[in-house]
Amino acid sequence: MANADQQQYFDDAREMFLTRGWQDFIEDIEGIVETLTLDAADTADDFFFCKGKLEALRVILSYEDTVKQSETLNDIDD
Repeated sequence: MANADQQQYFDDAREMFLTRGWQDFIEDIEGIVETLTLDAADTADDFFFCKGKLEALRVILSYEDTVKQSETLNDIDD
């Protein structure tokens, strides 16, 4: 990404993170993660499906921190 494109990306993400919609979305995802349990998996397929779902949801939950860390590292590199 070019510097101007990167900066716009970070600005847009920061603006999104401040919205009530983003905060509600994250709360919903946290609630789903709390209710998912690998113990309830009856088969290996159920287990791996649930495990994959948890992994995907955790990526979403870490998105804000990942973007902020990336922005910080980008500032250091400039």
